Amino acid sequence: MKIKMKPLEDANSHKEPQWYKMLPDHLKPPTDRIEKLENLRVHFDLLHNDFCMEIGTSKWAVIRTQEYTLNKLRGQFPHYSEKELLKELLLSRFRAKIMSPTFGDPPPEELLEKTENIDKIMENINTFQDLTNYILEMDKTIFNALSSVVQNGINSILSEGDSFQ
Repeated sequence: MKIKMKPLEDANSHKEPQWYKMLPDHLKPPTDRIEKLENLRVHFDLLHNDFCMEIGTSKWAVIRTQEYTLNKLRGQFPHYSEKELLKELLLSRFRAKIMSPTFGDPPPEELLEKTENIDKIMENINTFQDLTNYILEMDKTIFNALSSVVQNGINSILSEGDSFQ
């Protein structure tokens, strides 16, 4: 039986929806967007677990995960230049896709070829924005397959004020 939650009373409420609690810290949306997201979940009558998965597969989540990983790399390699960190970040993305492929990912052979040609790829990547654009383009097939009214709503809510839309 699905139970609908009442929308949050205000953005500063301490009542966090279950889906919010399920997300890793780096994927928790800003508190001022929780109410809109919860209203979206309730509108489409989604279970908390399903909504958590929808958020986790959003473009917003991909970018936030790259930010999180980049910050971890900065701590691990404080002597690396920003360009070297971006290169390591992209290599880690390729490795993750090789180790745990999902539908829509390039074949492992293609990803291995990309790792071998990383310097050529990096010629066009100079900023974090360049990198995220590259990753979002690489994952376009996945996002197209996941495209739905719910995903579009999540991306719209979570990208308010962001430049990746």
